[in-house]
Amino acid sequence: MSRKSNKTKSKLPEIKWSFKEPKRVYSAKWYLLMIGFFAALILIAIFVIKSWLTVALFVIVLTAVLISTKRPREKVKFLINHDGIFVNESLYKFERYKFFGIRELNGYFSIVLFPVKKLETELVINFKEELGEQIVDFLAEYLPLQQLEESLVDRIIQKIGL
Repeated sequence: MSRKSNKTKSKLPEIKWSFKEPKRVYSAKWYLLMIGFFAALILIAIFVIKSWLTVALFVIVLTAVLISTKRPREKVKFLINHDGIFVNESLYKFERYKFFGIRELNGYFSIVLFPVKKLETELVINFKEELGEQIVDFLAEYLPLQQLEESLVDRIIQKIGL
């Protein structure tokens, strides 16, 4: 699968949209389950592993999870053109990525771009379903599309609602 050069400009018009993160509502039961799960991990760390560093790590992770559930929804602006992908004001050039795939999570669609460099993070672009075909056609001019397999981590995140 060869990538097209960024110098070969797409004849497709640029695509511009914004996406507001979906509001997630967590019940009291969810919070109790999370706290109970981490309490069990902390007890195991104290009595079985006997590591206070592990206890501190679990407390930090629990705090981060609870804080992340309360953060406000963010509106992100996207623009795709022949220069690359703009997320808010940051440009991500196509050369940084080797392929892309489409992922659906809880009724929302995302395009995930996988970096050429191994230690870079993936770029996730959220969009509404009606823009999907147009976005995929544009990206396919520059990057190959690959089928994404849902990993165990993806399924766990989906189950706990993060």
